[in-house]
Amino acid sequence: MKLKNQKTLKKSLLTSAIALCLPMGVQAANYSVTEPSDDGTGNFTGTLSWAIQQANSNPGFDTITLESDVFVGDVMKRLIDSDVTIQSDSTRRSINGNNYHRPLFIKSGTVTIQNVDIESGKAQGGSSDEGAPGAGLGGALFIYDGDVSINDVTFSNSTANGGFDLSNTYTRGGGGLFGDAGNYSGGGLFAAGSGNAGGYGGYGQYNQTETDFGKGGDYTGYIPGGHGGFGGGGGWPSGDGGFGGGGASNTGNNQAGNGGFGGGSPYAGSYGIYSGFPGYGGALNAGAGLGGAVFIRSGQVDISNSNFINNSATATNGAKGLGGGLFVLHSTTNSNNGTDASQQGMPAQLATVTGCGNLFSGNVATDDAGVIDNDDDVFDLGGVAENLTQLCPMQQNLLVTVSNDNGLGDTENTLSWAIKESNAIPGDDTITLATNVTITGVMKRLIDSNVTIQSDGIRRTISGNDQFRPLFIKSGQVTLNDFDVVNGLAQGGQGFTGGAGMGGSLFIYAGNVSINDLSFSDSLASGGVDNSSLEGGGGMFGDGDDGGGGLFASASGSAGGHGGFYDDFGRGGNASSSGANGHFGGGGGETPFQTVLGGYGGFGGGGGFGTLEGYGGFGGGSRRHTGFGATEHGAGMGGALFIRSGQVTITNTEFNGNQALATGGASGLGGGIFVVHTSTNGSASQQGMPSTLAYVSGCGNSFSGNSASHDAGTANNNDDLFDTGGRINHHYYSLCLHHERHSE
Repeated sequence: MKLKNQKTLKKSLLTSAIALCLPMGVQAANYSVTEPSDDGTGNFTGTLSWAIQQANSNPGFDTITLESDVFVGDVMKRLIDSDVTIQSDSTRRSINGNNYHRPLFIKSGTVTIQNVDIESGKAQGGSSDEGAPGAGLGGALFIYDGDVSINDVTFSNSTANGGFDLSNTYTRGGGGLFGDAGNYSGGGLFAAGSGNAGGYGGYGQYNQTETDFGKGGDYTGYIPGGHGGFGGGGGWPSGDGGFGGGGASNTGNNQAGNGGFGGGSPYAGSYGIYSGFPGYGGALNAGAGLGGAVFIRSGQVDISNSNFINNSATATNGAKGLGGGLFVLHSTTNSNNGTDASQQGMPAQLATVTGCGNLFSGNVATDDAGVIDNDDDVFDLGGVAENLTQLCPMQQNLLVTVSNDNGLGDTENTLSWAIKESNAIPGDDTITLATNVTITGVMKRLIDSNVTIQSDGIRRTISGNDQFRPLFIKSGQVTLNDFDVVNGLAQGGQGFTGGAGMGGSLFIYAGNVSINDLSFSDSLASGGVDNSSLEGGGGMFGDGDDGGGGLFASASGSAGGHGGFYDDFGRGGNASSSGANGHFGGGGGETPFQTVLGGYGGFGGGGGFGTLEGYGGFGGGSRRHTGFGATEHGAGMGGALFIRSGQVTITNTEFNGNQALATGGASGLGGGIFVVHTSTNGSASQQGMPSTLAYVSGCGNSFSGNSASHDAGTANNNDDLFDTGGRINHHYYSLCLHHERHSE
């Protein structure tokens, strides 16, 4: 999400820079729309089409302000082709397509549409008799290209329909994106063909370069007839449709015209070998309906806080109705095996579609597949669009005023509640400790967002109460400032084999983490022990039963321990015939079958019982293949801090009186800090091993009174830290410049 925010900032800076560089005398203008009825020609002052025409003529960054609701009573022949914002005045306004016309078409430009309702639009593909119908694309809005932002817009009751069969009219050209075929000519983007002349009806030569844009193919007297330009059907005989246009019928033993993207192609009857090739979504004698509300061909498009309600994409006779709310072009080629001419209008590059906070309701696509990228709401087979319904980023300032915290996040103003709230909505949040915190239950809310946790004006303490690990960072850009973490405990679970104790105060799974001016003291990471009366492996916290212990809770009978809020993350393996493996932090489940391996432990989990005992995860016990640092007992790693992966900066921080302990031949390593040093767990379970090791840097840190029961007494494996992978920058102990420690 930060990338999107950066994009918005860069876009604003670019806009400002361009505005400064515009020639003297060129200024942004505001055009007021005061006329409620619009014939789409731009010939009447105060209409929406007039305002679009004016903005296209002015090289500045313009604004069109709707001071009236707009009723589009005819084809909108003025396409947005400039840098412009369209918005309501102080009253929210609507643009209505009269159930017959598409209200808006963006050809190019940096375009913003905000705070308006676009309703009752219709993109009806042009029809034909002997030729093929065209496609209906984007009932409310067609985006050809541009840098487009759509914010707080409601698209409702709009439709995209494939063209019809005009039986007994003897029209031979192909239908266009709107216009019907003429007797021998193709329909156009705006108007029907007429005699030998392809349909058009627009104002042509957009930017004085594209003379055929929107034009249907002419009858030329030659084979093939004229091909359709963008949005145009082919001319008779055998002309290909342009993007969205249908192919023309044939003559003699010539092949009929092919359909452009979405366009149909004629069927040659008993001479079917001469039938044309339909465009994507089209069929023989049928055009597609794509994007009931919005069709996106190319460009940079951001759609946020908008609604798509009761829109539809329909087609008949074997053609497709796809993307009831939104259709995003998914290919740069038209999959019809046709000629180069039927590739007309296909973009060189696909769109990029971002957004958040959008609602889809009541939309219909007659031929959707009912899957996430092809359903009633959205067609995005190319995976071009991100999840448009995700919550939009917002900055939250969350205050912790309740001292006792059960770790569930169900009590307002506790630390776990603040972490839950920060995780729920993307954004750069701040959690301020306005009280000392005591953790009274397993901390089941993991930091999984961009957040700063800090003290208020008084230095605060988070205590694990000698029973629990206070903090776990799963992901995000996380900053921890100016507080103390004391009396934490990471106790590996007991089981058939023991789980690992990792990070008595803080476990860092991944993320970009900054730790500044903290104190970690009197915390313990202790490995779990084996217990022959249990058959599931111990987890990183929970004990085994028949199932494996979990990251947060003990197993219950055959069910692996869990108790968290992160799907399978942290879950122990169930007892089963196959001996289910533990997920991250979970022990393996047992199996009663003699020839089957017991469940493997996940990262930090012990292996489960089986005649062939399960393997241990990193730090987890096993009677067959132990995890690093373990035997049948689990290891104790990182009395204060365990770092699995990520970019971690630690400055001006104290590590005092922390311990890493293990028994039964297992290892207690890194009394202050343990940093994972390898991406492989030897011959044991590989679950949860990082693909990229951590990088740890910092300055001004101190260590005092820490102990590790099995350290080697070397520079990288001692009472204070374990870093045999050399992941800590050598300046780690150097003084930081310009540091003032906050007073107690």
